[in-house]
Amino acid sequence: TKSNFIPVVSTESCFNVFESILKSNLWKNAINIALRHSFNAGWIVSDDTPSLEEEPIACAFVAELMNFAGAIKGKEIGQDNTHKTLIVTINNTLVRFRQNLHSSKEDSVNASRQSWFIEAEFAVLKYLIDMRHVQLLDSALLMDFAFSLIGSLSVGHEM
Repeated sequence: TKSNFIPVVSTESCFNVFESILKSNLWKNAINIALRHSFNAGWIVSDDTPSLEEEPIACAFVAELMNFAGAIKGKEIGQDNTHKTLIVTINNTLVRFRQNLHSSKEDSVNASRQSWFIEAEFAVLKYLIDMRHVQLLDSALLMDFAFSLIGSLSVGHEM
């Protein structure tokens, strides 16, 4: 069957942008900020909290990059390795946060800030499950991440 669909941007161009982002410090900084509350039992402010301007931007960037990555997944040459690179980066970040839970202060993270992190974590989890590259991830880590995310939900955090 014929389709009237004409791509505005080529898949190759999308992958070039995607690869550039994954090599950037922007991505590395954003994923570290967005997943910083993963595996924490409660919403506690950590000693090394970034600015309130960085948090929503980093979380939104990670959530949208996960959506973008999921939209351009495919079987073309080189794409699989790019997605593997993304998955390995996420895996390493999650392992680090699971092993090195932040020391905490008495202050709790505001509910609106919680929703930024939850949105980013949900997008990461959805991407990992959709890509089905579970062999690249420790299944226990993925389950811990999923259960931690579910445990951190409260009223208003429905996805």
